[in-house]
Amino acid sequence: MTLSSNLLNDGLSYYLETGNNLVSILSKRLLIKYPNRTQLELINIEKVFKKTNKESRDFISKNPKNINGEMAFINFDEFENFMKTRHQWLNEANMNRLYGLGCYQASR
Repeated sequence: MTLSSNLLNDGLSYYLETGNNLVSILSKRLLIKYPNRTQLELINIEKVFKKTNKESRDFISKNPKNINGEMAFINFDEFENFMKTRHQWLNEANMNRLYGLGCYQASR
């Protein structure tokens, strides 16, 4: 199964927008835009999104920085380099969104 970066970025954007538990909405939205994909492909694509989201959250939460005695999040450039080595297809919008969500979740 060959996946285009457009499909992956559109799907990840939908995934982050709809929430991790709204699989049927994600599948429906992807099928509208990419009608030639099978349900099995969409299930596999969703696994990519879950993995990508988890890796981004874990990287941020496991790599805090100590700046002048204060705990801070890893900077965006380090995050981006880490994610790009694993997911070259990520576009800027999704990279920013993953970073923001990861920082938010790590702060809770």
